[in-house]
Amino acid sequence: MLALLLLTTLIAPSFQDQVNVTLFYESLCPYSIRFITQQLYPTWTELTSEYLAVDFVPYGNAQQTLSADGQWSFTCQHGPNECVGNIVQACALRTLRDQPDQQMEFINCVMDSEDPSTGGQEVSRTGQEVSGTGGHEASRTGGQEVSRTVGQEVRRTGG
Repeated sequence: MLALLLLTTLIAPSFQDQVNVTLFYESLCPYSIRFITQQLYPTWTELTSEYLAVDFVPYGNAQQTLSADGQWSFTCQHGPNECVGNIVQACALRTLRDQPDQQMEFINCVMDSEDPSTGGQEVSRTGQEVSGTGGHEASRTGGQEVSRTVGQEVRRTGG
């Protein structure tokens, strides 16, 4: 993947076309954390959003089920804290949907935090990078709805 992004660095200025990348990831997956913070973000800082558009999908290997009483529940590969992190990040990304530069900065900051499952709430609370995103919405049922919608989109696209 890094080789593809580096190749893009070499050819993007001559074609001046934007490369679109959809990234399916998990908030507590060590491989996702490493890829975003050590490969994707540094490459993006060289290319900027003018040449590289990233569609973040914080869902990964999550599963969702609808209970008899109409409540959604989520099971994540790396445990319940990962589900919380995915929901917080999905809410923040939705809030920042028309701000790709802030999305990238936010996701990198969260994934580089001590605990990416709570990093979104911390970033929002302290006002770093993006103020007022993710934390409040994720604590309500709206956060579950956002994550459910992401899960449906993942299944529909085969991601």
